[in-house]
Amino acid sequence: MRAFKAHLRGLSPYPYKKEEAPVKLDQNESPFDLPGALKEEALGRLRAIPWNRYPEIHAESLRKRLSALLDWPEEGIVLAPGSNLLILALSLAAEEVLDLRPSFPHYAHAAKVAGTPYRAVPLGEGFSLDLKALLAAFLKCLREKGVPGVQLATTRANRAARGLYRAMGFRVYAKRASPFWAPYLGRPLIHEVWVRDLG
Repeated sequence: MRAFKAHLRGLSPYPYKKEEAPVKLDQNESPFDLPGALKEEALGRLRAIPWNRYPEIHAESLRKRLSALLDWPEEGIVLAPGSNLLILALSLAAEEVLDLRPSFPHYAHAAKVAGTPYRAVPLGEGFSLDLKALLAAFLKCLREKGVPGVQLATTRANRAARGLYRAMGFRVYAKRASPFWAPYLGRPLIHEVWVRDLG
């Protein structure tokens, strides 16, 4: 075991137990299988591509199509074979992981594997989410790391977020009409940037 980092010694395996049930929420599985015609279409496409070559490393073609569909820059789209890999990558890159408790256990497990400090904000009664406590913990993390200030963004239509930001001492720094939501809502929305000093 000396070949491994000290923090990995004695680390418990990721807890998983396969359960059979009509509807499974623990693995984001659909209770419905794919239609036969869609399976045939997928198999036909698989037959048409070469199997002796690696696929695109960063799924460039898919990122390009998603970028056009969502009107979002390609460099702002990250794809992976599963969420576990993205969570681990973020845990490796992060200075600290802030989570809720109880929550998806892989967040804490990935932080342990990465050797990244981890803290969790407990959920309220009935598993209610205390947004003020979560945001306060986030701001505390930033303040402890010497971050001078923070900015958050939302739209003018998001009354809950605007009320939370205002209650936590944020102020509107800038605003402008954004076309990002137009494909979904049929109209642009006012995009707001809220800021708060942490000194």
